[in-house]
Amino acid sequence: MGEDFWDKVLMCMRLLLIVLLSLTPLLGGEKVLPEGGKFKVKVVPQWKIYGLFDKMQIAAVYRFERGKEECEESLQAYCSELRDEKSWYPLDEDGLTMVFAEAAAGKPCSMVKEVKDREGVELTYVSYQGVGGYEVKLSSGEQSVTFSPQDIRDFMEIRAVFDSSKAWYGKLMVAEEVPEWTEKARPPKVYWVRVDSELGAVQAGELTLHFGAQMRRALPYTFHVRQYSVDYGGEKKDEGLNGRYLYRVLTSVADDVKRGRDRSIPLNRGRAPSQVTYQVNGSVADERVHVVCRVDNKEVAKGSFTLEQIEKIRSLDQQVQERHDWMVENRKLLYEGQRSAISDDVGLDILLKIRCEQAPEMEPMELRVVRNRGWMDREMSPLWVEMRWEGFGPDIGAVRRDVLAEYCKACEAAAKKENYRVVLKGEVETLIETQEVYGRWMVKVKRGGKVAMIAPGHLDVIKWALHQADNAQAWYQKVMDTRLAPEPTKEAHPPVVEDAEVVVNAALQMEGAGRGKMGFLHRMSYTPEGGVKKQLALRWSEYVKGGVGEVEHFVDQDLTEDLDSHFKEAIKARNAGENYLYECGQKGGERFRMEVTEDSRDIVLLYFLKGEEEGQRMYLEESWMIHHKQNAQRLEEEAEWLEKHPEVFFTLKK
Repeated sequence: MGEDFWDKVLMCMRLLLIVLLSLTPLLGGEKVLPEGGKFKVKVVPQWKIYGLFDKMQIAAVYRFERGKEECEESLQAYCSELRDEKSWYPLDEDGLTMVFAEAAAGKPCSMVKEVKDREGVELTYVSYQGVGGYEVKLSSGEQSVTFSPQDIRDFMEIRAVFDSSKAWYGKLMVAEEVPEWTEKARPPKVYWVRVDSELGAVQAGELTLHFGAQMRRALPYTFHVRQYSVDYGGEKKDEGLNGRYLYRVLTSVADDVKRGRDRSIPLNRGRAPSQVTYQVNGSVADERVHVVCRVDNKEVAKGSFTLEQIEKIRSLDQQVQERHDWMVENRKLLYEGQRSAISDDVGLDILLKIRCEQAPEMEPMELRVVRNRGWMDREMSPLWVEMRWEGFGPDIGAVRRDVLAEYCKACEAAAKKENYRVVLKGEVETLIETQEVYGRWMVKVKRGGKVAMIAPGHLDVIKWALHQADNAQAWYQKVMDTRLAPEPTKEAHPPVVEDAEVVVNAALQMEGAGRGKMGFLHRMSYTPEGGVKKQLALRWSEYVKGGVGEVEHFVDQDLTEDLDSHFKEAIKARNAGENYLYECGQKGGERFRMEVTEDSRDIVLLYFLKGEEEGQRMYLEESWMIHHKQNAQRLEEEAEWLEKHPEVFFTLKK
């Protein structure tokens, strides 16, 4: 055979290779979604831009898996006005969609549907011609809710978002590269989202330990957690810290069994009291780890895990970490987050100094607007306003708007020489009354044991202050209720101030990532002159005269810089059954100590104030450093946004 023959063979092989490469996607190339595990995504639309959410709460749930043919979708909808003593009635998905679609098309419609899980309860769905267009009415007995033509348009927009989301997830199931976004298939724009990816479970007797990864919330701040849960006694489930605790104890005890040592850990030793507790015993004789689950100290389930099962548990935990990492890197595949002008999950403390034009000789009043930090709920702490006026003197201090309003009424009564008395309840009880003193009518204000007798003057100043308080509350509430900064109006606009300070508190890290009396608080303050200043505080409770008080102490951030690397070392030591100790700071001064002891197998972080021998304590979970870094990142983003948009919060007086 000559050279021509071999040249032709080589040419044919090259052509075959090119064809095979071109067919790789068709032969099952790499998919966009990771292999293994089901996805469940719950989506709540941008409720702040839809008035419909004042009457109805609605969300969509999608279930999909790599390589499957269809994405499953279900709607969850409720109206707070339609309920019994148990809870809100779940609305029928088909009936709800049909009645709104018919109303949008200008067609009458009427149907009756049974309420799920409510025997004998029915809901009527009706669309009809109203004054300004077609309306929808949902009713059950004497309870009813009516939806306007604008509500119907909102519903149809939300329905279109849900449809495009389902189409998008359907594409992801089979896609080998990221699909193109279109109006009919794209990640949902959401205000709140939760993504669960279930990866597997291990069952032993009556106990089943589930493993998964979870991502929740957009704003654009997102929390990623490794999810562990325990089924015991049928459908009952123990989630959160206890599931992680059981996984950790199982693997630790199994390591001791492998070393030929029996080990017993009593009910959740070293942990806070819990309704659900576990007793874990490792036996060298039968090479098993026995678990007894108790609820309120009563045994409800038990199981014995073999060493092979615990190896599977370790493997699932590794898969959880890999899925967790994938979700961190690819969250934009699953949703498009939207932020508000003021993020819902941060606390606010806004101090404004305003001067009354009617009394320029007086010191500027201090107007304070406060919203305590929320967590995972849509409804945040109510916004409240208080003011400090020199007329009340230092004893009375800052007061809420209702105190100012009642003081105005008392001043008007004193001017007419009339009696007036009112007691305002609250954290501090306030008494306001008029009294005649040596022929002169005065206003008495008693608050928290302090008393001030005030001549009934400056009524115009107080009324002006009330107007400023109302404007500030209306404006900041409006900012909180819109996705972008709203248009100022006469009734609600940025306060005009001589000086201001805006304080933003990110999450107080005491739940989920750590437990104990102490928590980290990430804080940022902004002033017109000083710009942004970032701080890290520790907060804990201690007994003081009259009850329990909050203590807040700002720490040297240099002390926390190395906690990350040492925390990883502490995890390795704990998993290996070894002790660990790390200290930073000066002996006798402010310092941290991180330790793992054989007795507890917990990672404990202690903080010591200067000159103190007993420190504040916090037990750290494995996700603690992740949350710590996420909170710092959230604060960076809030600071960057605030520096660019101070006009949202106030207008400096020229």
